[in-house]
Amino acid sequence: MKVIYLTGVPASGKTTLLEHISKSYSADFECIMYGSLLLDVLKEQNLSMKNLRELSSQVITQEAVRTADRRLRERIDSAHKHIILESHVITSEKYGYRAIPFLPDQLKSFNIAHLITLYASASEIVQRVDRNADGRPRQSRDDIAFMQSLQGSVATQYAFQLGIPAYFLNTGKCIEQVCSSFFDLIDYQAS
Repeated sequence: MKVIYLTGVPASGKTTLLEHISKSYSADFECIMYGSLLLDVLKEQNLSMKNLRELSSQVITQEAVRTADRRLRERIDSAHKHIILESHVITSEKYGYRAIPFLPDQLKSFNIAHLITLYASASEIVQRVDRNADGRPRQSRDDIAFMQSLQGSVATQYAFQLGIPAYFLNTGKCIEQVCSSFFDLIDYQAS
């Protein structure tokens, strides 16, 4: 069993890729969306994923993140398939940006085999958000480029800590091509 860490800014294609993999390859992969773990932790607040995106720093506390981290650890420990962990450390806030990274020991305990950051051109991300905002704030191309740079910096730092390569996958093409490239990066052969 491998753990694959999938990251990227909002609208970079993480959910689209996971939905495609879940539909066609569910026998081999369990997809864990970190945002869903956070929603479970915050369930007494009756939030949707859209609310979580809109209210981010107002509702997501360090304590909630650490609780979600423990639940993630439990899911990884009980898995019988490859795990794709979807998360992004950088969030856009009213004041700018915020990062709540995994603690170094915890990151190492996940035994991540592959670290993949999805990206697209800032223009493409603006178009994706315009088509389906779902709580994502509309940002300028410059802000998106900066956020992608921050997210890439965190991914690179994680790769240094884990001693593994960081891969950056362009999602500005059809989902079948993105999925094929993803599988090539993780050395997966469909059965």
